[in-house]
Amino acid sequence: LAIDRAVASSAYDEVDQFLAPIAAAASEGDQTALGLLIGLLDSSGIVRSTVAKYVHDNDLVDDACQDALIGVSRGIVRFEGRSRVTTWVHTIAANAARGALRKEGRHGDTSPDDELPETDIGLRRMSSIVVTRDVIRAAMAELPDGLRVPLELREFDDLSYADIGERLELEPGTVKSRISRARQQLATQLGFG
Repeated sequence: LAIDRAVASSAYDEVDQFLAPIAAAASEGDQTALGLLIGLLDSSGIVRSTVAKYVHDNDLVDDACQDALIGVSRGIVRFEGRSRVTTWVHTIAANAARGALRKEGRHGDTSPDDELPETDIGLRRMSSIVVTRDVIRAAMAELPDGLRVPLELREFDDLSYADIGERLELEPGTVKSRISRARQQLATQLGFG
C-alpha cells in the first residue's frame, strides 16, 4: 500500500493527505470510513511505532496499541481536522502507552517522581519541588492543543524544533514560542509561575 511506503519513509505529509478524508468521513459517523481508518492505522504501524517509543514489553505494546485504536474509535467524533491526523493519533497512542505503563506499575527508565528536564526557568523552579510526572501530564492535558502538542513532541518524543515544525506545519520560531508559552502556562497551573 502507498500508505505503508509513506509511513516507512516518514513522509507524513503523504500519510496525512491520505488519511485526512477518511478521518473526516469517520468523524461524521461513517462506520465504513472508521473501520478503514482503524485498519490503516493498525496495519501501517503508525500506532505501533508511537507506542514502541514508550513501551518495550511486547505484550504491553499490544495492549497499548489496542487501547490506542479504541481511543481513536471513540474519539473520532471529536476530531475536527484542525491538526494533522497523525499528530492526533500520535497523541492518543502516546497516552495509551503511558497508561499501559501506569497500569503495570512500570515507568520505563524513570520513576514516577522523576522531574521534567530543566529546560527553562519555569521548569527549573518546578524541579526544586517534587512533582510527579502524572501530575504534570494531567496539567498538560488541560493546555490548548496548539500549546500541548508541541510541548509533548518536544518533551516526550525529544523532537527538534524543526522536526516539530515540519510535523505541525509551523515555522521553528513559532514552535519555540508555543513551547515557551506552554511551559509558562504549565508552571502557572502547577502553582510555580
